[in-house]
Amino acid sequence: MPPPMTLFCSKRDRALVRRSSTVLALQRPQSTLYRSCDDPGVQRTASLAETPPVGILVFVPLDTPPSQQTQSPHQDRLPHLQCLANGLLSDRRDRITLIDAVAASSQQTEVFANYVLAAFPCYFMCTVNRVPINWVAYVHSRRGSLNTPFDWALRASTTAYTGALHNDPRYTDAARVMYTWSLRGLAAMLSDTSRATSDEALATAISLACFEVQNCTNPDSWLRHAAGIKTMMRLRGPQAHLHGFGRAMYIVYRNLMVTAALLSGEECLLQEPEWQDLNRQIAADNARRPDSSAYTDVAERGFNEISKVPGYVKRVRELLALPSKKRASLQPALLRDVLAARAALRGIHTEFGVAVSMVRAGQNEQQGFIGPLPFVFFDGFSCLYVRGIRSALVILNNLILAMDEKQRTTIEAENRTLSDGIPDVVSEPKREEYESPLTPPKLPGRSRKPALAIRSLISPQTREPPTSNMMDRLVTTMGMDGVRVTLLE
Repeated sequence: MPPPMTLFCSKRDRALVRRSSTVLALQRPQSTLYRSCDDPGVQRTASLAETPPVGILVFVPLDTPPSQQTQSPHQDRLPHLQCLANGLLSDRRDRITLIDAVAASSQQTEVFANYVLAAFPCYFMCTVNRVPINWVAYVHSRRGSLNTPFDWALRASTTAYTGALHNDPRYTDAARVMYTWSLRGLAAMLSDTSRATSDEALATAISLACFEVQNCTNPDSWLRHAAGIKTMMRLRGPQAHLHGFGRAMYIVYRNLMVTAALLSGEECLLQEPEWQDLNRQIAADNARRPDSSAYTDVAERGFNEISKVPGYVKRVRELLALPSKKRASLQPALLRDVLAARAALRGIHTEFGVAVSMVRAGQNEQQGFIGPLPFVFFDGFSCLYVRGIRSALVILNNLILAMDEKQRTTIEAENRTLSDGIPDVVSEPKREEYESPLTPPKLPGRSRKPALAIRSLISPQTREPPTSNMMDRLVTTMGMDGVRVTLLE
């Protein structure tokens, strides 16, 4: 089935459209879903970056069967999505002509860059030079690809962002339709063994997962994507993510893998030795760069330690469920492992603070940049990274307290200090529906075993619009802002 097309306007692409398969559809307005901008019902909106206008035209090609045109639950709203930007269409006779059409990839790079800088400002700016090919460069290199599943995934994200930016639900509905088209295309790619582990397949899956985190079409949809991405990455192997665009995909998505592992009650794939080696190789490559800094090395070592936290949570939960005698025999070794992990993270917390101070000390107070990196991004990245370390330390403290009651006073005092750097939305969810099912209430006269409760902070109730920096917080805190682990006694 040829998918519907979304056209991003640019004069440069008019010649391309003259040769495209959309000619017949454009010449027969009764068979397409569009309206002229002269229609008073069409709203005019400003360009995302105050540059020449970027328009979106959504229509169904002539050869799309009517049964397929009505499959989407949002299809009935498509006629309202056809022309949403200034200057998209113009014709003296109120007809769409060939000269009014544009190729879908026209300004995709610009729109995507605006979206990235809104959703991932600090993380993108502080890692853009640590990858051979960043996301924006990769998107730019694909101009002209038109209607691949990856392109539809990008358009879903950027269109949802546009809808939130202009408070226009028509864009939001269009984004969900594009998401569905991308998902169907990805399913076809995964059924082809030659493409299932390609960069494009993984990039599509990651883009769809990020769309779900931001838009929450279903409460657990992003976790389903995460499970599929985990399988794809395992099949690709660590070395596929050391070079090229593979590293950029890994660098941004590995943080959400930690969140997904915690919420799924599993160990994180990235704690395995070969993936730990990958992180060390990436750190070594960064160290050889002329603009390298000690803080990047510390940050990589910190992620290595945090990727082990889901495994410790899983092991402690399993330990707490054992009979008392068996638990007593296994607990000392596990307690030592968790204590060692906490000590390592404490050291990294201190090292990172020193490294950041050294970077700042070498700069004149009036200078607005650290090399090419503005202070605002560096400061934001540093604060969020430290917050992730502190959140992980709180989790490890709760694991220790579950195994060693004698440390209660010390741990509770330390957790209060660590939680000072964690926002209320992370430290204490305000709605019961965010919580995982709790253990049964304590019965009179009987003691209840301690238990760990894991709450997801990525849900329809907690989600923020795509224009917010929620994704920046999630990835820069190494996934810690997406989950809360508490001890129930």
